[in-house]
Amino acid sequence: MVDPKEGWVIVNGVPTHVCTWGGWITEKLSKSQDSSSDNNAIILLLTGNPGVIRFYYSFLQIIYTQLAVPIWILSHAGHEQPSKKDDVPPLVDNPDLYNVSSQVTHKAEFIEKYVPLDKDIYIISHSFGAKITVELLKREQFRKRIKKCYLLFPTLERIGDTPNGIFIKKIIKYLFTVTLLLSWVFTVLPTILKYWLIKIYFMIDGKFNVESNSIYAVIDLIHPTILKNVFNLASNEMDKICELDKEVIKECVDKLQIYFGASDGWAPLEYHYHLLDVIPKIDSRILDKKFQHCFMLQTAEELASDLSEHIENDMK
Repeated sequence: MVDPKEGWVIVNGVPTHVCTWGGWITEKLSKSQDSSSDNNAIILLLTGNPGVIRFYYSFLQIIYTQLAVPIWILSHAGHEQPSKKDDVPPLVDNPDLYNVSSQVTHKAEFIEKYVPLDKDIYIISHSFGAKITVELLKREQFRKRIKKCYLLFPTLERIGDTPNGIFIKKIIKYLFTVTLLLSWVFTVLPTILKYWLIKIYFMIDGKFNVESNSIYAVIDLIHPTILKNVFNLASNEMDKICELDKEVIKECVDKLQIYFGASDGWAPLEYHYHLLDVIPKIDSRILDKKFQHCFMLQTAEELASDLSEHIENDMK
């Protein structure tokens, strides 16, 4: 296994956690000698909400091992807290810095600043990351650079009408205050205790083989400042992700490969069938029921292996 490189950069005024396999963002990238592809490519993963990148480490490690193509991932603006300096700008003073529109701007600025112009971009996006991907495709400067997009469990429309969306809208104002209070208490606990509390929670929920990276990702997430931004984005998603972006999806149909879960409270199967009705040529598939919306917790390696085969074929 190749150890990733990690660091922090300022993107759209926010400290942003970046992790890469196959070269750092400020280094000159060259074609891998191990890659089976002749394409001068880079893979960029756009996360769901919450945008904590450690959730995706094992998933991306497997893809890099199989493809040997540079892979980069960045946190959402305000979803990770730097440990030493450059604190995340507070939500109360920056109400528009962490919403749906700003997260799109955040990714656009990152691509323009760090992804070399001579690189073909392949995007893997999860959940809310699919919405960001579609928004990027609306911009001509990105559309011509992006060769293929793989949308996993995509939240592309009417997120507030989904089973999970309806539930969250009902309880978010109550859940918000209680969660922030508990998160403040959680931050003062020793790390080993935090780790075991989260592990026990997953075991109670029937998830017995959640890997350490995901547990540490939850530890990174449970911070009052971060949770405020996560809840703020979730609330804004309910308001802004409504109608399907039919026109851009039709125009970019050859660039999109979409994967719905067989049982997904955020992107139900009716949205898969609606997408096929509206755009019959779209490549939209249904994953095996073992793959859940939070696939990173237990089936990351298996989904990574399956997806790598599709990406490899597209890069030939």
